[in-house]
Amino acid sequence: MAMPVHPPTPISPVHSSSNTARKFRQLPLVPALLFLSTYSFLYIRPILESFAAKSVWLDHTSIVHHGDDDDDDDAFRTMGNPHGDNSSRQALAGYKLHRSNGTEPHWSHQWLDGLATTKGAPYILYVHVGKTGGITLERGVPIPTPAIIQTLQCIVAQLNSTQHHIALHDAKSTCLSRHYPRHHKAAKLTNHILAHKHLWSALYKPHEMEFAIRHSDTILITTRNPVDRIVSAFNYHRNELVETILRGNNQELKKMIQNERLFAGNGMKEIFYNCFPDVREMAEELARIFHLNHNNDTITSIPHNNSNPAIVYNQMTCGQLAHRLLSRTHPKRTAEWSHYSSNYRWYTKLTWDKRPDAAVLVIRTEYLWEDATEIEVALGGSERAFIASAKKSVSHGSERYQVTAKLESETQKRAVCCAIYDDLQAYQDIIMSALNLSDEDKKEMMQMVWKDCGVNIEDYEEGVVNGPMFWEEWFVKKSCNNIKSRR
Repeated sequence: MAMPVHPPTPISPVHSSSNTARKFRQLPLVPALLFLSTYSFLYIRPILESFAAKSVWLDHTSIVHHGDDDDDDDAFRTMGNPHGDNSSRQALAGYKLHRSNGTEPHWSHQWLDGLATTKGAPYILYVHVGKTGGITLERGVPIPTPAIIQTLQCIVAQLNSTQHHIALHDAKSTCLSRHYPRHHKAAKLTNHILAHKHLWSALYKPHEMEFAIRHSDTILITTRNPVDRIVSAFNYHRNELVETILRGNNQELKKMIQNERLFAGNGMKEIFYNCFPDVREMAEELARIFHLNHNNDTITSIPHNNSNPAIVYNQMTCGQLAHRLLSRTHPKRTAEWSHYSSNYRWYTKLTWDKRPDAAVLVIRTEYLWEDATEIEVALGGSERAFIASAKKSVSHGSERYQVTAKLESETQKRAVCCAIYDDLQAYQDIIMSALNLSDEDKKEMMQMVWKDCGVNIEDYEEGVVNGPMFWEEWFVKKSCNNIKSRR
């Protein structure tokens, strides 16, 4: 007689847990610990990692980046929340939904579809504007500058030396394998960067930089609120000089520091920083020459001493010197002022103006890892590629800075805007042309600048605000009143 077949008894979670616990109790101590660690690794860790990934992407209130390449500060406001309020969860959730709601083509189609016929595209010229988080980005992606330089030099040499036609893609693949053997394990963004432009790009020969500009189809620019960038540059250059003196063997200069004669014997820096011990005083002096500070229009003369080497500036006021420094693009004898003069206008003149047909992408200091991740995903990479980098708190020595002052008043910020109005236009042109920013993103970034500069948008027609001459009109007609101060 056949025995009846009964279905197997379902194992309840409690029963299963009891069996696991019973087995665990029966094991000796060491095997028990090994069992527990293995169990945790296989079953608990994936859950935690999944939760962590969502937390990093949707709630960056706990991820704070400190400093730029050598920044002073809180340049990286709480990620995803540049306004410093408590709305970052909703803001970032909306930021991601904008790019995944399916109501319109993803921005990357406009970028990549036109390059589909070019093998190996896109070829990216990475433009690192000073004091915008470039070093943090380069360490986190990573963007290995020495390998990129060697690879470009190799590509140029191959294309110039071969007697047979060789495609750019093939030369790049060969040279990448030679100078960056681990490139196949690197981020997609890393592998698409053809060249790296920062300051004078001294390690490139002129014809190599020209080659890179000519063959790049995309320009990727790091950006930051221009007023914040100037403050960071001021603190960096001032503290850089102090640190240089302290690291040296010149005891006389060290004694001058102790006696608060910080910059004696250091050329124009002596003049500039004797005028302005911190950035607030520079902004107040600019406010005086633009007649923005109605309570005090007394102009400060440049302090003179017998060692003053810059006779040409002897007839200038402190405010005029500051205005001349901030408003000129790469003037002569300013290698030590590189982050002032190498501004947005200077970089666009050397890159974008030479390739106006190139696509423009940005990575904003205020949303650094969100923007980098968006571009990485568009290139076919993982949205988790930079999670580890985004979790890190990065500092580049700014905690040692002796001076880290910030602009405090609306007048101080507006005065800096008057001094850099044409660089504000270059910044706006970059932001408004960025393919990877939505209209809402662009408006948000410009609203930050408008607020700092005291711009009332209602005073202008929409076409004027978005136009190529807006900041000149603002400077001349609305805000910066001292005609003699204009260039």
